[in-house]
Amino acid sequence: MNVDPIIKEKLGFNKNDFDDTVLINIREKKKIACKPCWWLKYCPCEPAVEDFPLLPPTIDDAISYNEYFQ
Repeated sequence: MNVDPIIKEKLGFNKNDFDDTVLINIREKKKIACKPCWWLKYCPCEPAVEDFPLLPPTIDDAISYNEYFQ
């Protein structure tokens, strides 16, 4: 699996870091994450809990989005 350089930078890694290093670090952090579903014994937000946090758009994407609506 290849990790996009933009995603690496958004997550605080260097864009030249090895994909394996990034993926191992992410997997380790996922182990210590706590989701509300685990405490409540049900998922109040359904798939939204799994999809967040969303990465913000890149500058180029934001500019083209704004130009589209202008």
